[in-house]
Amino acid sequence: MYRYWIPCCWRPVTPMYPRPAPSYPEVEASLFRESAMTMEDLIREAEGLVGKIHNDESYAEQIMMAAQQSDDKKVEGLLGEYISSAFQTTYNPDRLKITLGSSGSRVDCCRLTLILRWR
Repeated sequence: MYRYWIPCCWRPVTPMYPRPAPSYPEVEASLFRESAMTMEDLIREAEGLVGKIHNDESYAEQIMMAAQQSDDKKVEGLLGEYISSAFQTTYNPDRLKITLGSSGSRVDCCRLTLILRWR
């Protein structure tokens, strides 16, 4: 039922031609579950990296210094010590952005993005 506005009240209206119910494909949860399993691995790697940055001041300073010098290879090398999956990094004077992706059998099943501010 639809409603339309009359200045004094709302009144229900029955459409002249009812719409057919939408049809949806059968539910197949295997890719969804595989994505969740892969995401668990990505989260574990991210936790290890974030823990290292949090607990080791010299490691954090090395990453920041390499980024400040625009040394992409060194930044990726330092991050790669704790991340085994495929990842991309971007950084600017305010933050470091790390996007971890799946490198498994399925293309682009999931991604995890970390943004760590340093200024």
